Amino acid sequence: MRRRTGSLARVFRWSAAIALGAGIFGSQGCDHDPTILETHPLDIRGATNFSIRSHYLTMSDGVKIAVDVAVPNDHPTGIRLPAILELTRYWRRREFQLPYHVRRALQRGFVWVAVDERGTGASFGEWQEPLSDRALQDGTQVMDWILEQPWSNGRIGATGVSYPGMAAQQLAACGHPSLKAIVPMSDTYDQYEDLLFPGGVFNEAFMQGWSDVVFAMDRSERLSVEGESFQQFPVDEDPNGELLAEAIAGHAGNLNVFDAVEKITFRDDPVVGSLTLDDISTHELAKDLDESGVAVYQWGSWLDGGTADGVIRGFMESTGPRRAVLGAWTHDLDSNSSIRDGPRWNSLPSWGSQWEEALNFFDDMLRKEKPLQERILRYYTMGEGLWKATSTWPIPGTETETLYLGPDGSLAPFPPQSETGEDPYEVNFSAESSADPRWLGPLFADVWYSDRGTRDLALQVYESEPLSEDLEVTGYPVVRLNLSSTHTDGAFFVYLEDVNPQGSVAYVTEGVLRGIHRRVTEEPSEWERPIPFHSFLAADAAPMVPGEITELAIGMEPTSFLFKAGHRIRIAIAGHDASAFRRVPETGTPLLHIQRNSFYPSSIELPVVR
Repeated sequence: MRRRTGSLARVFRWSAAIALGAGIFGSQGCDHDPTILETHPLDIRGATNFSIRSHYLTMSDGVKIAVDVAVPNDHPTGIRLPAILELTRYWRRREFQLPYHVRRALQRGFVWVAVDERGTGASFGEWQEPLSDRALQDGTQVMDWILEQPWSNGRIGATGVSYPGMAAQQLAACGHPSLKAIVPMSDTYDQYEDLLFPGGVFNEAFMQGWSDVVFAMDRSERLSVEGESFQQFPVDEDPNGELLAEAIAGHAGNLNVFDAVEKITFRDDPVVGSLTLDDISTHELAKDLDESGVAVYQWGSWLDGGTADGVIRGFMESTGPRRAVLGAWTHDLDSNSSIRDGPRWNSLPSWGSQWEEALNFFDDMLRKEKPLQERILRYYTMGEGLWKATSTWPIPGTETETLYLGPDGSLAPFPPQSETGEDPYEVNFSAESSADPRWLGPLFADVWYSDRGTRDLALQVYESEPLSEDLEVTGYPVVRLNLSSTHTDGAFFVYLEDVNPQGSVAYVTEGVLRGIHRRVTEEPSEWERPIPFHSFLAADAAPMVPGEITELAIGMEPTSFLFKAGHRIRIAIAGHDASAFRRVPETGTPLLHIQRNSFYPSSIELPVVR
């Protein structure tokens, strides 16, 4: 079995996947629901009617794994309870008081089981790769143990945000008969393309930051975030922390993730031994997960790394009933990331409402044993504030509208007529997309693109006339740039933006492609995304020829956004994003000549839903 690794979460917040259901979005048969129905969960911050025990479970190879088990004390005698499992690479418990959503799960009659992956937290062993086959086997042995407990009803769910969400999917692909439902959230479907090397460009700031954090955690260093202090907890049988210290000492040989990843360029480059990023990515287990029969409710965001692409791919590459949701959230679910959709710090709907829906799903699957029958993906259209639903992708009725780069920074719906026309652009290596870009969202759990008018001054910009009517763009925009460069390689970023009548510039989505990965080939997966496919394999590398015009076909990250009448559509082109990425090339300053003539037109293709 090949393994998969999901996204890499902000380690300072307690992780638990949150899913959304019809209670928030309206009836499942509706195309959309103009209202978002908020629920108001009980304030249970003071609730203490549960017991929590932590102990070691010894695996079949003798390694001791740390497990926390929280059980409600007031459930009726003789009634057996379902369990929700979280397998984490982060500390299984970092606070003296359990967080809200765990307490709420206990109040609703679930048992919460949190496990430190081997080689991390208080567990023994080494961590040499994300969710190794041995670590997943540990997870199945923990589930065997759950079934033996007097409180167990024999049905288990798994959940988690980011890395634990990836663990939930990979555990489900193992086919344990008692794992009936999973709610993975903000997890990365394709480690190479959706997070670490989008477009083949190294997301250096994320990888260095995440590597530094897990290095500190593996040594049980005290972490302080926003005034709160976090530290590792020993298990109950280790009151003096002697076993914890022994386990931590064994983590000294854990993999240095940054050193392992930063040396690779291509998708098929090995990371650890012969393992590639594909070997530790969820898409390699898509068939096993589909055949497992586990009920899946996957969560993602239009603005959280590449999770939206992963949610759509996972949904379309599955064959049976499945739920999914795409909103405009931060990685930790707690805040809004769309400048056109209200205050930054208020998620819509609220985090508490989302958690209630996750528990409703688990209640149906694990207690009421309702079979999952529908196949539905709910998505939020930014700028419009509406939730909509589909059973397939692209959205039925989608049409392609093409806008062409023109003279004087224009963007027009007709191709250029002149045989000449180009715009020189010298790459600005100080240009940043945002202080909190989508590609660092899985590290800091925050994404926000403030007004981009000033940042666009460092980029090459093209803008349409004001729209005469509303235009909904839902899907994968595609940019086709004809250009030449003075260098054999480069990183090419294109931003799709919305300009309102007052001149405010809002980020919508982006596409990125490294020059040597420009070759377009046939996509091997069963569901072909509606974008040009780049394999990112070493065999398909194609260095650019200095001075020679070439086409860069760039599939942008999927989105759903309403450009309102009177607004303008803008694209901004850059050769670097200093917010997160390693510069390409390492030395020199490329001069680009962007073509916009009848021989070499450049354009953006928008998936428009009427």
